[in-house]
Amino acid sequence: MSPQPQPQPQPQPDTTTKDSSSKKGAKPQKPHAMSARLQRFTQFAKQLLKSLNPEPLTGGLEISEAALRYAIIKDRKLVTKTVQLAPGVIQNGQIQDKQRFVTALTQLRTHIGEPKLAIYVIALLPPDAVYTQTFSIPNLDEARLHEAAGLNMQMLSPIDPESAYMSWERLGLSESGENQVDFLGAASSKDVVRVYLESLREAGFSVIAAEFPALSASRLITRLSESTSPSYFVIQLTGDGLLLMILRSNRLYFTRFVSFKELGVGEKGQVDAKAFNDLIVRECHQVLNFHSSRWGHALNDVVVVTEQLNERIGEIIRTTFSLPVRDIRIQEFPNLSVLWWPALGAALRGLTPRSRDESLSLTPGTVQAGYWQDRFLIFLALWRKILIFSFAFILIIFIGVDVFLRVTERRIDAASFNIPSSELVDVTALQDEARVFNALVTKASFAYDAIPNWSPFFDRLLQIAGSAISFDRLTVSPQGVQIAARTLSQVSAIAFKNTLEKEPNFSNVVLPLANINVNTDNSVQFEITFDITSLQFQ
Repeated sequence: MSPQPQPQPQPQPDTTTKDSSSKKGAKPQKPHAMSARLQRFTQFAKQLLKSLNPEPLTGGLEISEAALRYAIIKDRKLVTKTVQLAPGVIQNGQIQDKQRFVTALTQLRTHIGEPKLAIYVIALLPPDAVYTQTFSIPNLDEARLHEAAGLNMQMLSPIDPESAYMSWERLGLSESGENQVDFLGAASSKDVVRVYLESLREAGFSVIAAEFPALSASRLITRLSESTSPSYFVIQLTGDGLLLMILRSNRLYFTRFVSFKELGVGEKGQVDAKAFNDLIVRECHQVLNFHSSRWGHALNDVVVVTEQLNERIGEIIRTTFSLPVRDIRIQEFPNLSVLWWPALGAALRGLTPRSRDESLSLTPGTVQAGYWQDRFLIFLALWRKILIFSFAFILIIFIGVDVFLRVTERRIDAASFNIPSSELVDVTALQDEARVFNALVTKASFAYDAIPNWSPFFDRLLQIAGSAISFDRLTVSPQGVQIAARTLSQVSAIAFKNTLEKEPNFSNVVLPLANINVNTDNSVQFEITFDITSLQFQ
C-alpha cells in the first residue's frame, strides 16, 4: 500500500497568532535551584519506584508472509527467534487463516520462553497493510501543529478516516526554508490491524506499538551503521519483496514496497531475469525523479542491502543510472542477516522508555497511554504479590510464636512436676508465711486508715486563737474538748468563745464566768469547753 511519489497538498491554517512569551522585554525566570539533598532524595525515590515497578523488556516482532521474526536486546546481547508461516496464512498484508496464525504465534512464544508472563513487542505489520506518506505543514504551536498534521493525513490517506488507524511523527524542519515542518504519516485499515492485535493477544503478546518494516530498518541503519552520508537511497531485498527507502538527516522520508509477485517470481520460486531488471530500473527511476523534484538535486548515494543479489542490483544501477553503489554493515552485529534488520530496528525502539517514545504507532490510542495502562497493571500485580507474601510472613510469625508459647508452657508444667517433695514442703511453708504476712499488712493498712487526722483540727484552733490567746492545757476526751488558756482581758476571752461558736465543726461552746480569773498582772485565765462534730476542715 506504499504510494507512488506524488505532490502533497498542504492546508494553510492561520499563522497570525503569536506566543505571548515572545514579547519584548520579557525576562525568562530562572528555575529554582534544587538543593543537593533534595536531588539525592529525588534520585533515590526514582530508583525505588523503578525497582518496585521495573519497566518490562520490549522486543521487535516482524510479521511477514513467510515468517515471524522476534528480536530482543538483553544486556547488550541480541536474542532472535523465528517461526516459518505456511503459505496462504497471510496474503497481501492480511491474515487469511487466523487459527493457523495464532498457532504459529503460540509456537514462537514457546521458543521465547517465560510462558506465564506477557511478552511485550513492537509489532511490524506487513508493508502491504500500511499506507505511508510524507507531508509538510507550517510551523505552528504544538497543539495546532498536531491538529494540522491530522487534517493532512485525512486528506492524503486513501482509507476512510473512520475506518483507519492513523499516526504520524515529526521529521524536522523542512529544507525548503519556508518555516515548515516535515512529517511522516502512516495509515492502516482498522479491520486488518484488529485481527493482528487480537491474534497477538490470544498468543500472549502485549503490543506496545505497531509500525512498518521500512521505519524499523531505517532506525537500525541510522543508529548502528557506519554510514555518515546526509542523504542516501536504500534498496533492501526482504523475505517478501523489495523495499525502497530515502533517508535524509537520519530520518525516513520515503518508502515503497514491491512484493515478489511484482518482481516476477515464478511458480517454482525462480525470478525472471528480464522482469527483475525492468522492475529495478523502473522503481529506481521513479524514486530518483521524486527526489530530484522534491529537493531540487540528484541523489548520488545508493545503498544496496540484500543477502545474495548485491552485485546484480548494483550492476543494474551503475549501468543504467551511472551512480556509485555501496553496501552497508551494522557495526555491533556485522554477521546479522539483512532479513533480521526490521525486527532488530523495532527492538531498538523497545529500548526507548515508553514515556519518551514519540514514534508513530498504528494502534488504538497513543503509545504513552498504552504504556502507562500496562505499567499500572504491572504495578497492581506486583503489589498484590507483595501483600500476599507479607500476610503469609506475618501468619507464619504468629504461628511460630503460638507454637513457642505452647511448648514453653508444657516445659514449665513438666518442670513443676519434677520438684522434690522436700522442696515442695519448703515452698508450702513459705506460701503460708507469705499469706500471714500479707494479712497483717492488710490489717495494719486498715488500722492506719482508721486513725483520725487531728492535724487540721489543731491548725484551725491555732488560727482562731491567733496571738491574743495562749494555751496552758488542752484535753480531748469522749466528753469533748477542754482548754485552759490565758489572755490580756476578759473581752479577748469572750471574743475567742464567740469565734468558736461560729465554727461549723464545733458545738456546745461553754465559757463559765466562774472559770474566768484575773491575775495580779491584770492578765485573765479562763477555761472553755466544746464538742467536735467533724474533723473535715476547709
